[in-house]
Amino acid sequence: MKKIIFLLLSSILTLFLFSEDLKPENILEKVDSITNAPKDQKIFMTITLVDRSGEKSVRKIIMFQKGKDKRVGKFIYPSDKKGIGFLSLPPNVMHIYLPAYKKIKNITSQSKNGSFSGTDFTYEDMEMTTFSKDYTCKMLSQNDSFYNLEVVPKKEKNSFYEKLILSVDKKYFIPTRIQFYEKGKNTKVLERESIERVKDYYIAKVMVMKNLQTGHQTIMTYDSIFFDTNLPDDIFTDRFLKE
Repeated sequence: MKKIIFLLLSSILTLFLFSEDLKPENILEKVDSITNAPKDQKIFMTITLVDRSGEKSVRKIIMFQKGKDKRVGKFIYPSDKKGIGFLSLPPNVMHIYLPAYKKIKNITSQSKNGSFSGTDFTYEDMEMTTFSKDYTCKMLSQNDSFYNLEVVPKKEKNSFYEKLILSVDKKYFIPTRIQFYEKGKNTKVLERESIERVKDYYIAKVMVMKNLQTGHQTIMTYDSIFFDTNLPDDIFTDRFLKE
């Protein structure tokens, strides 16, 4: 009798686990829902550039995000970078402001693979992305802690990347590791570390982008972050970039 009960419970548990198994598309939807949960964000961030020899240079930036498709950032340190800014808007709009020239420049799709102000992040990397909308996906593998997905950008994404490999944390549904592929080669790796709860949201407070070709890396560290402060729409304009 005990054996029958054990087998019955095992069958029920197996059925439950199977029903909880997520399809790749569902995983990306959950990733997007976690990423886009805040109505808006105000972030003070330190950016540390580290070259192959270990020499470092430090910059500071303030960024604002609203919803799932608006982002603006301005450098506030050092003095030679102060005022340089970028604006990302839908659909696929990217502007940068160079105070030395007092000029706003449109970043075209053909130039979005350029370095964002000398960092290992490209202009494309700085755009807001909705994985479930902008990429097709398939499951590569999974273990107790991670889903490993291959995601391929759709044509309308106008991406310079051939594909990305995401390692999605099963507890937080945050991609803690992203491998970037260009022309068949893994050229960069982004690692997200120090996941913490801030207000009602979980965020990775440290991001490390490693260029596998040059040995250079860029570390972005959240100094402080504020959620749901009702940011006005006029922040996400060229006029704000110039201020």
